[in-house]
Amino acid sequence: MMSDLLTYLCPFCNASLNPREYVILRGELKGRRALMLFNPTPGDYSTIIPADFPVEMNDEVAFYCPVCSRDLACPQDPSMAELRFRKEGDEEEQGTVLFSRVAGRRATYFIAEGRVHSFGEHADADGVNYWGVRTTI
Repeated sequence: MMSDLLTYLCPFCNASLNPREYVILRGELKGRRALMLFNPTPGDYSTIIPADFPVEMNDEVAFYCPVCSRDLACPQDPSMAELRFRKEGDEEEQGTVLFSRVAGRRATYFIAEGRVHSFGEHADADGVNYWGVRTTI
Protein backbone atom coordinates (compact mmCIF):
# COMPACT_ATOMS: atom_id res chain seq x y z
CA MET A 1 0.00 0.00 0.00
CA MET A 2 2.57 2.62 1.04
CA SER A 3 5.23 2.13 -1.64
CA ASP A 4 3.74 4.73 -4.00
CA LEU A 5 4.00 8.51 -3.67
CA LEU A 6 2.07 9.88 -0.70
CA THR A 7 0.73 13.41 -0.48
CA TYR A 8 -0.23 14.62 2.99
CA LEU A 9 -3.02 17.19 3.25
CA CYS A 10 -4.52 19.41 5.92
CA PRO A 11 -7.98 18.03 6.84
CA PHE A 12 -9.33 21.60 7.02
CA CYS A 13 -7.88 23.63 4.12
CA ASN A 14 -6.68 20.69 1.97
CA ALA A 15 -3.22 22.28 1.55
CA SER A 16 -0.40 19.94 0.56
CA LEU A 17 1.90 19.57 3.58
CA ASN A 18 4.77 17.81 1.80
CA PRO A 19 5.68 19.93 -1.22
CA ARG A 20 9.18 18.36 -1.38
CA GLU A 21 11.01 15.76 0.70
CA TYR A 22 9.41 16.40 4.10
CA VAL A 23 6.01 16.89 5.73
CA ILE A 24 5.94 20.40 7.21
CA LEU A 25 3.90 21.11 10.35
CA ARG A 26 3.91 23.85 12.93
CA GLY A 27 4.63 22.49 16.38
CA GLU A 28 3.84 24.10 19.70
CA LEU A 29 5.27 23.03 23.05
CA LYS A 30 5.63 24.84 26.36
CA GLY A 31 4.63 28.18 24.85
CA ARG A 32 7.10 27.95 21.96
CA ARG A 33 6.39 27.48 18.24
CA ALA A 34 8.48 26.09 15.41
CA LEU A 35 8.22 24.56 11.98
CA MET A 36 8.98 20.85 12.14
CA LEU A 37 9.92 18.57 9.23
CA PHE A 38 8.93 14.89 9.21
CA ASN A 39 10.02 12.07 6.94
CA PRO A 40 6.98 11.16 4.80
CA THR A 41 7.79 7.42 4.72
CA PRO A 42 5.45 5.49 7.04
CA GLY A 43 7.42 4.02 9.93
CA ASP A 44 10.40 6.39 9.54
CA TYR A 45 10.29 8.71 12.53
CA SER A 46 13.21 10.95 11.62
CA THR A 47 12.52 14.67 12.07
CA ILE A 48 14.23 17.99 11.62
CA ILE A 49 13.48 20.54 14.31
CA PRO A 50 15.23 23.78 15.28
CA ALA A 51 17.89 23.53 17.98
CA ASP A 52 16.06 26.15 20.05
CA PHE A 53 12.89 24.01 20.11
CA PRO A 54 13.90 21.10 22.37
CA VAL A 55 11.49 18.17 22.46
CA GLU A 56 12.06 15.61 25.20
CA MET A 57 10.78 12.06 25.53
CA ASN A 58 7.05 11.95 26.45
CA ASP A 59 6.45 15.64 25.65
CA GLU A 60 3.07 16.10 23.97
CA VAL A 61 3.49 18.42 21.00
CA ALA A 62 0.51 20.27 19.56
CA PHE A 63 0.55 20.28 15.76
CA TYR A 64 -1.02 22.90 13.51
CA CYS A 65 -1.37 23.33 9.76
CA PRO A 66 1.30 25.81 8.60
CA VAL A 67 -1.15 27.20 6.01
CA CYS A 68 -4.47 27.70 7.86
CA SER A 69 -3.19 27.37 11.47
CA ARG A 70 -5.93 24.89 12.48
CA ASP A 71 -5.21 22.48 15.33
CA LEU A 72 -4.56 18.98 13.95
CA ALA A 73 -5.49 17.09 17.14
CA CYS A 74 -7.73 14.11 16.36
CA PRO A 75 -11.25 14.71 17.75
CA GLN A 76 -11.67 11.00 18.65
CA ASP A 77 -8.25 10.76 20.37
CA PRO A 78 -6.53 14.07 21.27
CA SER A 79 -3.22 12.25 21.93
CA MET A 80 -3.04 11.75 18.14
CA ALA A 81 -2.71 14.25 15.29
CA GLU A 82 -4.79 13.80 12.15
CA LEU A 83 -3.97 14.49 8.51
CA ARG A 84 -5.44 13.33 5.21
CA PHE A 85 -3.40 11.41 2.68
CA ARG A 86 -3.60 10.65 -1.01
CA LYS A 87 -1.59 7.84 -2.57
CA GLU A 88 -0.72 8.20 -6.23
CA GLY A 89 0.44 5.30 -8.34
CA ASP A 90 -1.12 2.20 -9.85
CA GLU A 91 -4.14 2.51 -7.55
CA GLU A 92 -5.38 5.84 -6.26
CA GLU A 93 -6.19 5.74 -2.56
CA GLN A 94 -7.05 8.38 -0.01
CA GLY A 95 -7.87 8.41 3.65
CA THR A 96 -6.83 9.57 7.09
CA VAL A 97 -3.47 9.25 8.81
CA LEU A 98 -3.16 9.48 12.59
CA PHE A 99 0.15 9.78 14.39
CA SER A 100 1.11 10.17 18.02
CA ARG A 101 1.64 13.66 19.41
CA VAL A 102 3.73 12.18 22.24
CA ALA A 103 7.50 12.33 21.62
CA GLY A 104 8.99 8.84 21.54
CA ARG A 105 5.65 7.06 21.03
CA ARG A 106 5.99 5.57 17.57
CA ALA A 107 2.46 4.86 16.44
CA THR A 108 1.01 5.77 13.04
CA TYR A 109 -2.25 4.59 11.49
CA PHE A 110 -3.34 4.92 7.85
CA ILE A 111 -7.12 4.50 7.61
CA ALA A 112 -8.68 3.95 4.20
CA GLU A 113 -11.49 1.90 2.74
CA GLY A 114 -12.44 0.36 6.09
CA ARG A 115 -8.92 -0.88 6.86
CA VAL A 116 -6.07 0.32 9.06
CA HIS A 117 -2.39 -0.05 8.23
CA SER A 118 -0.32 0.49 11.36
CA PHE A 119 3.33 1.49 11.63
CA GLY A 120 5.69 1.92 14.56
CA GLU A 121 6.69 -0.22 17.51
CA HIS A 122 3.95 1.20 19.74
CA ALA A 123 1.09 0.94 17.23
CA ASP A 124 0.15 -2.66 17.89
CA ALA A 125 0.74 -2.38 21.64
CA ASP A 126 -1.78 0.47 21.88
CA GLY A 127 -4.70 -1.85 21.12
CA VAL A 128 -6.65 0.90 19.39
CA ASN A 129 -9.58 0.28 17.11
CA TYR A 130 -10.41 3.45 15.20
CA TRP A 131 -14.10 3.51 14.30
CA GLY A 132 -14.44 -0.26 14.08
CA VAL A 133 -12.08 -0.76 11.16
CA ARG A 134 -9.94 -3.87 10.83
CA THR A 135 -6.20 -3.56 11.45
CA THR A 136 -3.75 -4.90 8.86
CA ILE A 137 0.00 -4.88 9.06
